[in-house]
Amino acid sequence: MTLRADLHLTLGEFTLDLAFSAPEGEVLAVVGQNGAGKSTVLAAIAGLIPLQRGEIVLDGHLLERVATGIRLPPQARRVGVLFQGLALFEHLSALDNVAYGLRARGLDKRSARARAHTWLERFGIDELAQRRPRELSGGQAQRVALARALICEPQALLLDEPLVALDAQTRLEVREVLRETLGAFAGVSLLVTHELDDAVALADHLLVLDAGKLAQEGSPEQVIRAPATAHLRAMLSARRTGSTPDPGT
Repeated sequence: MTLRADLHLTLGEFTLDLAFSAPEGEVLAVVGQNGAGKSTVLAAIAGLIPLQRGEIVLDGHLLERVATGIRLPPQARRVGVLFQGLALFEHLSALDNVAYGLRARGLDKRSARARAHTWLERFGIDELAQRRPRELSGGQAQRVALARALICEPQALLLDEPLVALDAQTRLEVREVLRETLGAFAGVSLLVTHELDDAVALADHLLVLDAGKLAQEGSPEQVIRAPATAHLRAMLSARRTGSTPDPGT
């Protein structure tokens, strides 16, 4: 199984011009400063933003091709998304948040909730099933969001800044959960982050974006050895000195 993406679109003054492929069983991280286009990449693959040129193919199935007018809606793409900020429904319990995708696909409530319980158990939080998102810690909410993204058995898992806004201890805990989850996931995993440490810890291969274009790609070791952008060099310098770089640097 492979994801092939040839993405070309313009939003206001920003233009995304990127082509890449991602095989199953490998975690691909897209890194770059704020505004580089990382989240736009995920939104395009998920079907939330239409391409103006190019195509997206997942496991040999065409999700979108501008030249022929083919464009599957988001719900028809076998793609799970962990949104930045999680986007959990505040009026629903953790259980019903996880079951939501199955219910949207027509599964009855009882069956959807039974499968949701199974996923909450996998993440060790089934005892929190009846809590609302506001009653969950940051790490617990991340686990709920992961379960919701995986319950519909996607072929590709897209994670948008999954560790943002977490305190240091929770960040380490959730990073380990992500490492285990991505290691067990049989499909294509695509992670976007502006934090190099997260990319190095979780990814097998990096794509470095700069102003909507590919500036560098390679293994984490290759990128660290010869960073191609000023933003990466600033992050590596901050890593050595223990300071915090400006994400927009």
